[in-house]
Amino acid sequence: MTEPSRPTRRAPGWRRLLLPLAAAAFAASATVAFACSCVDWPSPQAQLDHAELAVIARAVWTRRETGGEPYDGVTLFNVERTLKGGARRQWRIAHLAVNGGPACGVVFTPGERIVLFANTQDGRLATSACQRARFPIPAYERAVDRGR
Repeated sequence: MTEPSRPTRRAPGWRRLLLPLAAAAFAASATVAFACSCVDWPSPQAQLDHAELAVIARAVWTRRETGGEPYDGVTLFNVERTLKGGARRQWRIAHLAVNGGPACGVVFTPGERIVLFANTQDGRLATSACQRARFPIPAYERAVDRGR
């Protein structure tokens, strides 16, 4: 005699979707996490050494930019002090805008006092989230003053 066949048990619908959804979420988070890999600067001087331009400045405005590949934003800064590079009263710096999607994008708040780092990329001065100041403003000022 043959044994009666058992009906095949199927997992509920939500369980069948769980593994593909978990895999997709992991893949998406890995892409975002590794899209902008930044250097962990050991000191203000090390970060200054890497930059072509370093200024203490305040953002005036940021505009979306089209045709400025790979950058989609430009911000005008009023300079308070030049720490390294060309001395000007204002700089227009290209960057990736956060609402454009890339993980390395930056947002500058008008009037906020920051240390701005930039390097020439694709023929223009540009910055990114990886170039944001990692130390307080006075630490960069002391590093520059010691070097004089």
